[in-house]
This record gives sequence, C-alpha cells and structure tokens, in this order.
Amino acid sequence: MSVAAISEDGSLLAIGGLDGSVAVWRLPSVTSLGSTVAVRGAVSALAFSSDGELAVGGSEGDVARWRVGDNVPTTFDAHTDAVLALAFRRESGLVTAGRDGLLRAFAPTTGAPQWSMSLPGHAIAGSFDHVGSRYAQLDLEAQLTVVELDTARTRIPVNIPFGEGQLTALTLSANGRMLGLGDRQGGVHLLDIDRGDVAELGRLGGRNLLDESSAAAVEQLAFTASGGLVAAAGGVIENFDRRGRQGASSVQQVGGRVTDLAVDPSGQAAAVTETGETILLQLEGSGVGRLLSNAGAPVLDLSNSGESVTAAGDRQAAVLDLATGSRRMIDLPGRPVTALSMAESLLAAGGAGVVRGGGGPFGSYTLVDVRSGEVLVDDIVSAPVTAIALHPDGELLAVGDAGGNLLILDSTTGRPVAELDQMASAVTRLAFSGATSLSPWTAWAHLPAGTYTASRKERRLRWAREPAV
Repeated sequence: MSVAAISEDGSLLAIGGLDGSVAVWRLPSVTSLGSTVAVRGAVSALAFSSDGELAVGGSEGDVARWRVGDNVPTTFDAHTDAVLALAFRRESGLVTAGRDGLLRAFAPTTGAPQWSMSLPGHAIAGSFDHVGSRYAQLDLEAQLTVVELDTARTRIPVNIPFGEGQLTALTLSANGRMLGLGDRQGGVHLLDIDRGDVAELGRLGGRNLLDESSAAAVEQLAFTASGGLVAAAGGVIENFDRRGRQGASSVQQVGGRVTDLAVDPSGQAAAVTETGETILLQLEGSGVGRLLSNAGAPVLDLSNSGESVTAAGDRQAAVLDLATGSRRMIDLPGRPVTALSMAESLLAAGGAGVVRGGGGPFGSYTLVDVRSGEVLVDDIVSAPVTAIALHPDGELLAVGDAGGNLLILDSTTGRPVAELDQMASAVTRLAFSGATSLSPWTAWAHLPAGTYTASRKERRLRWAREPAV
C-alpha cells in the first residue's frame, strides 16, 4: 500500500512507498526534494507539521520524523502493528494510532513516550484532525469511536444509521468537527460529531462498469478546503460539496485502485494507486494531472473522454455516458487489456499475450469505433503494451511497450506516421498536446527514469529529457 500527504499550506507533497521510502516534492512546481528510507516494511501513514516537519509511520509499527530538507530521520518503535495515523499537537509533540488499538503520545524534542490509551476492537482505519485534538477510528466490526485527546474522553457516536459492518472508510476534517464516512454501497456521508447529525452527500458513480450488480464500496476519503469530500472506489474519484452537489467535472479516473488521497487548500489532489502511480488532479476541471512515479502498468485502466468513461477488463470494455448513465459493452480481441485511451468516438486498447509453443511475450493494440463496435485496427508489437494514448482529435494513436519502443500511427489507416528512438525501460504513460493532429504537436512519454518529450518537426522524432519530476 502507498500513502500520500500534502502540507497544511499546500507547498509540499510526501509519497510513501512499499519499501519504506518517502519522496518529498515541492508544489506547485513538482520539484523533487529527495527521497529517504524512513521505516521498516511499507509506509502506512504520513503527516506534516505546520512548520515543515514530517512524520512517517510504518507497517511494522515504527515511526520516523525529520524536518524536510534535513533528510536525517529520528526513528523509534511506537506500535506492535501497523501505524494507522499520525498528527502533530502543536507544542505537545506527536500522537500516533495503530492497528493494535493503541493511541500514543511522544515528546516533541526527545521523542520519549508520554502517555498511551487503549481503544476497543482491532482498528482498521483511523484519522486525526490537523492539530491532534481528536481521533476517529473504525474497528473490524465497523464500530465507530471518537476520542477527545485533550480530555482523554472516549465516545461512540449514537443514532448513526449504519448497520454492523457497513462502514468502510472515514476521515476527520481539519478542525475535527466533521467526520466523513463511506459505506459498502458507495454512500458518502458527513457526520457533525458534536450534534450527531448525519447527511448523505451522494453515492459514488464509480461503480464496476463491467458488472453493474457489483457495488463500489468507498475505499478512501479526504476533506476539501471548502468542507466537501473527495471519495475513491477502485480507480474512480468523485468530488462532493457539502450539499452533495456534483458538477460535470466531479468524476475523474486513474489507473488502478486508489490506496490513498490527499488534498491541498487550492483544490489539487494527490491520488496514489496500488500500481505505484502518484497522480496530481484538479478537483474542479478536467484532466489527469502529472505522473510522479510508477511501479508498473495496471491490468484494469480507466479513461475519461469529456462526457464518457471507459473501463476495460480482461477482454471486454464498458463505455458509460456520464450525461445519461447509459452503458455500452464492447468486445475486444482475445488478449488481456493492459492500457486504455479514448478520444472522440474511438477507443484504443493495448494488450499482452504469449506466443504459443513456449514463445516469449508480445503486445497488441486495438482501435475500436465505440458507436458501431467495429474494430478499425488490430495489430501486434514485439513486447507487451504498457501505455497507449489517442490524440484529442482521434487522428493519432501512440503505443508504448515494455521494451521502451513507441509507435505513432494514423488512426484512420493504421499506418505509422513517426518513429521514436528506443528507450532503455518500459513506457509507463503517454500523452499528446496540440489542438489538432495537423498542427504542431508534442508527445510525452513517462518512464521510471524520467519524462521525455518529442515534437512533430520531422518524420523521425527524437526524445528530449525533461527535468525529473
């Protein structure tokens, strides 16, 4: 599992990895400030202080803290199981919560233990407010508990209209007064802790498009600066304001299941996926943001083409019209889908397969007319396809594979229009710019080694390395 956190002023983004490392980035320039191995096992929790200190919790119960720019962490053991949440308590040090059901406090300078409190049940999710004065927890029975840290008072909110085991996610607002809750049916709720009032803001439209009978349980939640909630299920993220209204741009799609969300005051969100991708998105407005890192291509991908959402499973795709809610199923050639893109009425899918008789892996790309279901292009490449992109006008198709090869095709004829030099590692994400494919355009390719661009100035395009993001 990977996690993310954004500092209170929105200037820093921290990303925790499965190997215990934490990378820090300066926003909005997305400038790398370095990476530090902080904890044993995977990073399970992150928190910034108001003055630039960073605390990291690990899956084995250890905690590290340091000031950004110093990159020399102080580490100590806090829990016997994974750390669920962390918070800085102004002048009172650091508080932590673990799956072992313990809340613990540590001195600000020495890190010495100050106090410990046991909570009922085995915790599965927890959240502090921004000053560490309140903590909310879900246990294995989905029982909700709220703790007032200043008075050590524990209370279980009453009159909450959820059955046993129905709650799946929670998050506390910055001031600790409101609690965001998600349930197994995709419901997103707002609880006023002091008054006990619960309002349903809406339900995630990001259901399983390939199987409408499968409900999308809310997996991640985060508060926006305006008091609304951002919710994620699978690879779909939706933005709800406090009245539950969702604008036309409230639904955004990323590749792979979202494992953590973080939101800054300007409305920019960082979404971390199970495949290792970290993507910046604008909550108001369209488009996928900037890819910061990637540990592999997702088997299930999602793509947004203005008013349509497309999900591809093993050998089938579903196209959802966001305006009407209607769904159309499209059969794809018999190879597992590894990448997806949509523009105008065209759907492009990349795939992977193995040559019969013990041969090596190969890749494939398919172009389908969504309106008719007709397969326009279906061809193979020498390595599994790891990224695919259609130009916004649908006239160009870019295909990247695991061998670092990238092919740009005329989508109407299927013929290559440009050749790109081979890279040393797999292409992980592709994008186009340019109003039309006839005007000067640029292709972007993201690889683990960095981001590369190539512009249409001659038939043979050459990569130019951008500063690493």
